[in-house]
Amino acid sequence: MIRIDKIIEIAPYYVDCLFNTGELKRIEVLPLLLNHQDLDGIDQLKDHSIFKKALIGEMGELKWEKIILSPKDNSGKRWDYDISPEFAYEIGNILV
Repeated sequence: MIRIDKIIEIAPYYVDCLFNTGELKRIEVLPLLLNHQDLDGIDQLKDHSIFKKALIGEMGELKWEKIILSPKDNSGKRWDYDISPEFAYEIGNILV
């Protein structure tokens, strides 16, 4: 099972991650944000002070806590925005 083991660097719109395969990959997040414009709250991640709060979830995913406003009710409940480790691995560019 692919997992992100460590975040190496966070810069505007990319995160460099060390995977449990030993590979270091750069995850370009801006295209994902642009594709998810329909998610209420996603624009917060365009603010670097919020973007740099990325962390690794318990399943080895890249995530930002409590960013997305629940679309199903008016409770104000927020969901995490995450990128699965498998998808991050697939889209990541290998760093040498």
